[in-house]
Formats: sequence, structure tokens, C-alpha cells
Amino acid sequence: MSTWLHRIGSFSARNRRFVLAAWIVIAMGAVLLNRTVGGEAVDNFEVPGVESQAATDMLKDRFPERAGATAMVVFHTEGGAVTDPAFAVGIAATIDEIRALPEVLAVTEPLASPRSISPDATIAFASVQFDGTTAELGSATLDALVETADPAESTGVQVEFGGELPTVLQEETTGPAEAIGVIAALIILLFTFRSLIAMALPLVTALTGLVTGLSVVGLLSGLIEIPSVAPRLGTMIGLGVGIDYALFILSRHRDNIAAGMPVEESIGRTNATAGQAVVIAGSTVVVAILGLQLAGIPFVAALGYSASIVVAIAVVVAVTLLPALLGFAGSRVLGRNERDHRAGPESGHSGWVRWAHWVAHHPWRSSIAATVALLVLAVPVLDMQLGQADAGTSPTSTTQRRAYDLLADGFGAGFNGPTRPRAISFTASATPPSQASRQRLPPPCSSAAPPLGSSTSPTRSPPDSRGSSPRSWRCRSSC
Repeated sequence: MSTWLHRIGSFSARNRRFVLAAWIVIAMGAVLLNRTVGGEAVDNFEVPGVESQAATDMLKDRFPERAGATAMVVFHTEGGAVTDPAFAVGIAATIDEIRALPEVLAVTEPLASPRSISPDATIAFASVQFDGTTAELGSATLDALVETADPAESTGVQVEFGGELPTVLQEETTGPAEAIGVIAALIILLFTFRSLIAMALPLVTALTGLVTGLSVVGLLSGLIEIPSVAPRLGTMIGLGVGIDYALFILSRHRDNIAAGMPVEESIGRTNATAGQAVVIAGSTVVVAILGLQLAGIPFVAALGYSASIVVAIAVVVAVTLLPALLGFAGSRVLGRNERDHRAGPESGHSGWVRWAHWVAHHPWRSSIAATVALLVLAVPVLDMQLGQADAGTSPTSTTQRRAYDLLADGFGAGFNGPTRPRAISFTASATPPSQASRQRLPPPCSSAAPPLGSSTSPTRSPPDSRGSSPRSWRCRSSC
């Protein structure tokens, strides 16, 4: 492998203009292809083989009108009750528009039952049942739903949208996180290398690999279902490994140049040594990420495919494009003082080299100190609490978070708690309940959505003393 990498590095250095032009064409071509024929992200969270998925499939098969996505439309008024005629007219108009959407199977009347109106009469909600899952409906349905708020808002009513559809299809943004990370990397690299060119090269190669990799992932989404979180995961991993792999090669090349080695020879040797470490490290990461396929969860496997593509392209960029850029840079990868004081291989070592020698000559003290430091940093793990994120963790600028807060304010902190619907299937050999026992049972309730055409709205109450789930307590008490 080292021989081939040496040839690739030397070729890239000698033909740097050709290699640079080729990568520009590849990156731009991938972006254009993704924009023209690439698919869209699909958030399909089906998990084959688990009981909850079996219950969902049963609902879809036996009760298709209950198997689709749901949403909550929350109305809030200031300085009056939601039942006041001035507000009620706008709310009714919004409900009519929601009911007219082609994907909507049913919607409850928020003002027809006291259960859907808060005790202070300033908050009301309506439940919406759709005819498809969130993956089937897509963001266009959510946009159409949000547009129905205009009639109510024109009368002074605040309208927010929560529940399954808005929460799942929300547009995730990381804000300035990536920009802050890039700026921090620039500062650290400039402080470490004291050269603007050496600072820029790792970021240029990482961004080139990231853009190309994400575009290929977009093309892949036209063939398989790729979750919307895949680009964010690819960005985090792609920037990290892209900069890391470039630093492997750049650091070795700087040492060779500082020792007086010719530029092209240094590039070839660096690609054969540090480049080999990059290929092995990248291959290990790719194999490890592809291991997500063993989880048996399709959307998790798709995340593995996406991340592995970004990592593989980062490796290719590091051993092809970076040698070409190093050829352009020449000895300017060193700082001005380092170029002026190059004295060959016997020149003084840097502080990092001296630190490495000290660690190597004091293994026990170094390992004990490192272990203690890691244990101290790991202390917060003892208090870590795990759980599923819901709309309550979304930014306050999002409509699903505002709907979440309004429902909690109007109906209590536990109102937004999850429910646990259960599906029971009787086999042919099972004994059906007798007529007398059926007469003793309460009327059926649906935890998935309100009855079609019903004017009542589902409510949630705290668990009773027997520990029943909120929705099952509501069914027994209200049906």
C-alpha cells in the first residue's frame, strides 16, 4: 500500500493543477447532480421485529383511519376567552380550512367540549387525524396545515401547532455551531502552525470532502430512505475526520520540510507513511459505522451508510487533493521564522516533541495521571438521565415548542406526557368474550385519534392510584 500511496502523492504533487481541477469538477458535479436528481430525506422510523411496530402495523391493517399521523392545533387568546364570539369565528374558520385539507381524515371541534378548553378559557386545542404517516405526508402537508392559521390569527388569536406531525417534521438547525467550530479550528491551527497556509489547508480539504460527501448522500437518498438527520451527522463526522486526516499528513510533511527534504520527495514519503495511517484509520471508521447495519433498524443503517460515505471521501481527498495543495504551498507550510532557521535534521525539537519524549520516558506517572484525569471527567456519567426528546426540548422559537408550553400552562404539566396505546389480536383458536362480558366492558376508546366525525376532543389526565397510563384512565372515566 505504501508504494501506491507514494506514487499517488508524487503524481498529485507533479500534476497539482490537473488534480485540483479534477476535484473542483468532481465537487461541483456532485452538487449539481444532487440538486437535479437527488432525493429528499425521509424520516421513516419503523423498527421491524419489535412489539410496538407490530401494534402499529396491526392498526394500519385493521384500523387504517387510526394509523396515520396526528397533530394538535392550539389556540390562545389574550384579554378574553376563546369562546368569545369575536375569537370563536376565527377559530371556526381555521378548523374549517383544516378539515378541507385533502390529507385530513378528521378534526375535533375545540370549542364544542369543555375538555378541550382550559379552566381559564384562554387556551383550546383541536386534534387532527391524517390519512398517512409523517414519512408519507412530508413537509408539504405541514406547510399546508400551518397556513390554515390565518383566519384565527386575523381575529387576534395565537395559533400554534404541536403533536406528532410538526414535531417529527420540524426543520432541525444547529444555528452557528458549525461556524463557531470552524472559527475555533482556524484559531487553534494558526496558533499551532504559525502559518496561514498551513492553517487553511486542513479546512480546505475537509470542506471539499464534506461538500462532495453530502452531495453523494443526497444522490443516495434517491435510491434508499435517508433520514433528515443524516446531513447533520455527516457534517459533524466529516469535519472532524477531514481535519484530523489532513493534519496527519500536513504535520509529517512540515517535519520533512523543516529537516531540509525537497518538497516533492517529502510529499511522496509523507503520503506513503502518514497517508497509510490515514487510509487504515479511515477504513476502520467506515467498517465500524457500517456495523450499524447489524442493529436491524433501517433508519439507523441508513445513517451508517451516510456517515461512511462522508468518511471514505474524506480519506480519498486527504491522499489525493492534499498532496496537490502541498505542492502549490511549497515550503510556505512552515512559518516565516521556521523557514529562515531551517538547519536540517539535527535542529532543535519543538515543545510537543519534548513532551512526547517525557511521556515515553515516564510511562507509569503519565498513565496514572491520565487515568485520574479521565475518571474525574467521567464523574457526570453517574448522574446522567436518559430519555426521549419531545417538543419540550425544541427551541422556544418553534411552533411545536410554543404549543407544548401553552398546553402545559393551560392543562397542567403532565398533559404533554406520552401515551402508550395497546393493540390486542385474537387468534382463531382464542375464545371470544361472551355477550355478557362484552356488556360489562366500557365503550371502546381510541388512543390514536378522536372518533371520526366526533365533536369531542381527547384529554389526558394524571395516572390514577392503580398506575394506569393517562390515556387508559381517560378512556374508563369518559367513555
